[in-house]
Amino acid sequence: MNRTLRSAAAAIKRPLLFLGWAVVLSVLFPKVAPSWVFHMLPGVVSINHAIGESIRREGVAAVLAFLGYLREVRTAIENERQTLAVERDAFEAFADGVTSIPVAGQPIPAGSALRSGENAGKKRLKQVRDRYRETVMSVSHYDEEYGENLFEHMSEELSPEAAIAVVDGAGLSAHLKEVLIIQARLAAHSRQELLETIDAERQSVRSVISSLQSSDSVLDETEDESLRERSFSELMAAEQELSQTMNAVDETIQDRQADIQQVERRSPAVDRSTFHRYLYRGLEPTFPVLDTLLDRYETIRDRRRAVIRAITRR
Repeated sequence: MNRTLRSAAAAIKRPLLFLGWAVVLSVLFPKVAPSWVFHMLPGVVSINHAIGESIRREGVAAVLAFLGYLREVRTAIENERQTLAVERDAFEAFADGVTSIPVAGQPIPAGSALRSGENAGKKRLKQVRDRYRETVMSVSHYDEEYGENLFEHMSEELSPEAAIAVVDGAGLSAHLKEVLIIQARLAAHSRQELLETIDAERQSVRSVISSLQSSDSVLDETEDESLRERSFSELMAAEQELSQTMNAVDETIQDRQADIQQVERRSPAVDRSTFHRYLYRGLEPTFPVLDTLLDRYETIRDRRRAVIRAITRR
């Protein structure tokens, strides 16, 4: 969970409008759709940009580009799943570690280092800090993803008050111990929730890839070079197949939009735009899977137009 999403999780979610009919309108009539249609979708997706960029890709090269791009999407999903699982387990391990540290007033086990001197309270807090470093701050991606010192990270993840008490306090009270355990388990739970949302996203992407792969053969069989050699009946059959494929991709677009809407229902503190920026950071645009579907729809539509032109010349 990077800092962008961690900060957004505490913010009030922003209402966003459903994009169903607007996408269909923009895909079917990109040159005549009124500009206000696209202004209805703030922070979600730039349909104008997606449509404008999509029409440049054709043929086998486009198929390879689509699938290669979606491989990057799948890699981003798998990497983030692994990161979240490691962080979840680290916070759980920290909570378990704090549970075993005695608080002020509790008997200290024989032979414990805490028995020596008058600084038992300070030593208990040092144990807490050591546990945090050994668990939460020891994950392999910590420096790259966060790069924060213990106080900074604990302030963000547990609470500023808990961080101050652990770093500058006089001892580990029962209340502080309880707060640390509860907050650590909440941090673990938030990562588990994100994992579940990302798992749903992974399944959605799999469905998109399946839809795109099923349209590959249709595009391969209707390249411009082959149209001149087709009979009238073959061209009519190709047009029908392309029309059916367009409808199938359009249905996938609708399903994808519904999946995007589901993000807020699974993670109410995070709006869908923030989630996709977080998950697909490093990829453009913010909604790469929907953009890829729009590209494919445009490619199939342009191919169908070419077939129709070939039919009218017969």
